Amino acid sequence: MKFYHSFIILIVILKLMFFGLSIYREYLIFKKSKNSTLYDNITKLRLHSELIISLLISFLLIYLFNPYYPKIYLIDKETKIILFAYGWITLVTASWEDIFGESFIFKLFKDFF
Repeated sequence: MKFYHSFIILIVILKLMFFGLSIYREYLIFKKSKNSTLYDNITKLRLHSELIISLLISFLLIYLFNPYYPKIYLIDKETKIILFAYGWITLVTASWEDIFGESFIFKLFKDFF
């Protein structure tokens, strides 16, 4: 049980880091910073942290919803918050350009308006 809570804390820390990097990246875009190496490093670090978070959440989901050993009692408040935040972060950071840019229906919809 101690490993489970440590794992949850690690995910929370990485999510906070990802959130901070995202805000700082948007600040650099807003500021139109001329230091492109800083922007590139922040973007790389943000992408790496996003990948690590996705992997850790995937392992958490596999652990929680293993059909051979029901552990539904492990879904406590912190786990619910992590899964809730993961859902929102995934929706916000999804590649919407791929969906709206290539779909025929969405092209018609955009052209209509």
